[in-house]
Amino acid sequence: MAVCPNCGAEVPVAVKSWHVRFRKGKAHRASPDFYFGIFECPACRARFRSRVEDSTKPAGATCAKSVIERIGAVQAGLTRTLRILRERMRILETERAGLIMEIEELKKGAELRVDALEGEVKQLREELLALKELLGAVEQAT
Repeated sequence: MAVCPNCGAEVPVAVKSWHVRFRKGKAHRASPDFYFGIFECPACRARFRSRVEDSTKPAGATCAKSVIERIGAVQAGLTRTLRILRERMRILETERAGLIMEIEELKKGAELRVDALEGEVKQLREELLALKELLGAVEQAT
């Protein structure tokens, strides 16, 4: 088990590990064997190297278990993200339908107002013609 240098969290399994010997040649039998590994902190996602404590069993043997756990975690995260996205899509589709209905209502209101304004303009034109005729008759009389 390694400790993250950034946040101090304990990281139980190495992502990758390898065997290290410090001496070559005949003296290698007397030299101790070490296993080093690359660890990824689950809390801060920092990667760091550290010595694997159990030198009799390389961390690579448990690496498959770690990979399976990570795949499970990624799958759970993707499932959660998919659920959230589906919910957001449902909300947006509902909002879209509401906005379309509101736009249709505004169009109907605008058409009614246009019709009313056209009627008023027609009436004003008729009054204008009537006034012009009245003024024309008055000017001819004077």
